[in-house]
Amino acid sequence: MIRTILVDDSDVFLESVEYFMSTFPYIKVVDKAASAKDAIEKIEKYKPDLVLVDIDMPVMNGIEVTRHIKKEPDSPFVIIVSYHNGDEYETLAKDAGADGFVTKADFALNAMQIIESMLLLKEKVKQ
Repeated sequence: MIRTILVDDSDVFLESVEYFMSTFPYIKVVDKAASAKDAIEKIEKYKPDLVLVDIDMPVMNGIEVTRHIKKEPDSPFVIIVSYHNGDEYETLAKDAGADGFVTKADFALNAMQIIESMLLLKEKVKQ
């Protein structure tokens, strides 16, 4: 089971992604957050395996949230999600320590490929 927290300031996107993720039996959305502050608190509380975080959020953006998350030992797998498309955003995500970057337009296909790669990696570590 991949315990997941969704972080986005758009309620519509949070609800859509939660519904989409619920179709996969190995993913459990343990909580959602609409702000960076809320996300950091929930990540500390739930210790998820995966965090999907929007790049554009008020006060603290997804890049800053990712840097904060990745400073912690045993940090979760982080995928940055964005409406923005382009190498510069992917580079920003990678430099922040994100494990993946997907555009919202390509979320369903690309995020699931990244998550399935994460599952394979976790299985190899267990062996």
